[in-house]
Amino acid sequence: MERRLFDGKKSNLGKIYAKHFLKVYSEHRWPGLKKTVDSYGPKIWTKEMFRILDKIADKMKLEWKQDEMLRIDKAYYRGDSDCPTVVVEHENGYKGIWDSELPRLFAADANLRVLICYPPEKEHFLLQRRIKGKLNTEMQESRFDDEFLLILGKNEVYPRKKESFNIYWFYPGIYGKKLIAKSVHFNKCKIVNPVDLGERMTEYDKVMSEAFYYPYA
Repeated sequence: MERRLFDGKKSNLGKIYAKHFLKVYSEHRWPGLKKTVDSYGPKIWTKEMFRILDKIADKMKLEWKQDEMLRIDKAYYRGDSDCPTVVVEHENGYKGIWDSELPRLFAADANLRVLICYPPEKEHFLLQRRIKGKLNTEMQESRFDDEFLLILGKNEVYPRKKESFNIYWFYPGIYGKKLIAKSVHFNKCKIVNPVDLGERMTEYDKVMSEAFYYPYA
């Protein structure tokens, strides 16, 4: 669903953010440029990821404002707006997201909510489907009608390697009753992480696992 968000132009905010995330991540100057996330430790990794988030905000002409009421890792605003355009939660693990990061994101009123975490890669597809279900419940109860971006680190996360992440973008469908989800892939258009459901795989499920491609310079 397209919205007029930036400079009067039609934009898909989640799509724009995902594009900037992958580009900024691949260009970020890491201290020492060690091999993997485990080589840095959680404190340094989180610090560098926050620097990346701030760079993305600069490119999108957003401003970070600390808001104690939101209790969110990063909230970015456009101009003098009282409502954040983008809110981000970053979790070095993933098991605590249901009790901590996700409730805080749902409580924040923003155009785009972003969750970055690092579950085992084999759990990525099922995790995004579970979160999709939670988002649909929130939407049906009129608590959510915006965009959501799920950025999942793979088993080995390498600095500057955008292939280290799977990204799922959720946004309301035409009638606003169910979310559409798309997956960012890096090389070519194809179904990403398909689940073999046979005849039980509905057209809606096929849409949910559709991939789209961002060309990068």
